[in-house]
Amino acid sequence: MKKNITYFEKYGAVNTDKVLNLAKERFLDLNLKHVVLASSFGDTAVKALKYFSSNELCVVSSRYGYRNPGMHSLNEDNLDILKKSGVKIVFQTHVFSGIDIAISNLYGGISFAQHTSNILKMIGHGFKVCVEIAIMAADSGCIPVNQEIISIGGNVRGADTALVVLPVHSNRLLDMQIKEIVCMPRVRRAIS
Repeated sequence: MKKNITYFEKYGAVNTDKVLNLAKERFLDLNLKHVVLASSFGDTAVKALKYFSSNELCVVSSRYGYRNPGMHSLNEDNLDILKKSGVKIVFQTHVFSGIDIAISNLYGGISFAQHTSNILKMIGHGFKVCVEIAIMAADSGCIPVNQEIISIGGNVRGADTALVVLPVHSNRLLDMQIKEIVCMPRVRRAIS
């Protein structure tokens, strides 16, 4: 089997439309049923509605309190559009930065989850996000774990990476199968 991978010269939102287009092509080629998309503020999720139907799309956002106590980070106008479209929306703790961060901040050191996150970021930040949101969506029941999906993520804002994955629940992390890289940036932001 021979497949093409698209590599971008820059990371971030500049690639969003191209990522959504490439993801849609692969979605149709493989006759997939589910797309998981990371969206912190909702801009990318609203844009994705031009490419995927609301019953195909699961939007994964940060948990309540991620940026401000007791609040989600989605823009209210975007949230309204997404809700009216019927898109499934997941607000959940990031798999690779849950309570581990609080304990590491207090006592020092690095957890297994943080270590795994940093290993995945070596490939790319969006790559790590794609793996993470597939697990978050599976854990919330938004997608099945026995079907390949498209997972779309990025770096800060917008999308720059798309993968075909066979998702798993968080307790089965090492059973996840990353089937294909659809697209990703050749460069990534520096890890601090």
